Amino acid sequence: MNNTDPIRSEPIPKLSHRQARGRSPTTGLLCVVPPRSRLASGAPGGPGSLRFLRSAAILVLTIGLVTLPLTAHGQSADSDPQNSNDNAGESEKGPQVQPRPWEEGVTPERRKKAEALVGEAYTLTEQFRFEQAAAKYREALESWAHPAIHFTLGKIYINLIKPLEAYRSFQEAVRWGEQPLEQEDYQEALKYVKRLQGQISILEIDCTVPDADVLVDGDLWFKGPGQKSKAVAPAAYEIEVKKEGYYVVKQSISLFPGKKAVITPNLMSIEDATVVERRWQSWKPWAVIGAGLAVGMAGAAIEWQAASRYDDFDRDWTDTCTTDPENPGCLVDEQPELIDDLSRARLENRVAIGAFVISGTSVLIGLAMLALNRPQSSRDESAGKADFTVEPILSEDSAGISTGFSF
Repeated sequence: MNNTDPIRSEPIPKLSHRQARGRSPTTGLLCVVPPRSRLASGAPGGPGSLRFLRSAAILVLTIGLVTLPLTAHGQSADSDPQNSNDNAGESEKGPQVQPRPWEEGVTPERRKKAEALVGEAYTLTEQFRFEQAAAKYREALESWAHPAIHFTLGKIYINLIKPLEAYRSFQEAVRWGEQPLEQEDYQEALKYVKRLQGQISILEIDCTVPDADVLVDGDLWFKGPGQKSKAVAPAAYEIEVKKEGYYVVKQSISLFPGKKAVITPNLMSIEDATVVERRWQSWKPWAVIGAGLAVGMAGAAIEWQAASRYDDFDRDWTDTCTTDPENPGCLVDEQPELIDDLSRARLENRVAIGAFVISGTSVLIGLAMLALNRPQSSRDESAGKADFTVEPILSEDSAGISTGFSF
């Protein structure tokens, strides 16, 4: 990055550590240099602290000089109304300067407040009160989320041995590229991001259901549809995705350092997830009942035929064997035709009885099948579950493999 301010074309003067510390907090050029990271160099004030000093001085100069052109412009406009009117006319006709992304919506008052808080943070840093200094930097970011403040806060977190917070701060520092930072500071922030990836985890949840609540450890992350990816501390987490009228997806996962977990919950409505099943196809019990009734009708026809043969036998027997009053009756051998009719009638009767037994049994079985074949509702096995993919956190110059499964 060129050592110039995008709003102001003249070079930004560099201050030595001694000169920066001599500035007054009211001038806007506040020194916010923290002692050198204990994780990086061991003890503050060593040879490596020059990089800290220069980075923080540039941060202060950037914050202060951004507001100077605005102040000077306001003073000149008040002293020369005619010139102000001319400039106003020219500005209406000429192109408007677009604010940089990290300056959008930041008023001069908010910038001034951020400068004051940064100055207080530096004083606390000199006293090795890093927790209080970090709180001041966070408060300053609420007024002005400048990448240089994120960069300095990231180094404070390194001193406090808070890798997750440091990772998030350095990510915000490089969010808009190299422009807001010195080139050396930008490269240093990238190195910190890469180093800290092995100490944190990333949790990503993708939900496609509108108005679904996505909760992590009971806290609402976002409402679907959408996707959210966030750096988190390696630990166990409870993931819950719910919506009225839907089966709740609730799973426990464990995240490990240097790993990224991608979760896609399978949120299904109760109606869609309800599966109606039968033991048999609906026509089968009725087919059994129908077959039983058919056998019963055939048995009835055979029984009618047997009854007719019995009637014929009785009539023929009466006509043939009872005509002689003195010697009624007949010998079996003398009436073979009557005996054949009687045998057929008995056989047909037995067949009819068998048909009736089969028919009744079939009808009873069919009725039992109807009772057992009532629709039974069950839940789709995939409802309330989630696809879970674990992969390494990859940088641009690294490669790896991922593993996916459902649970």
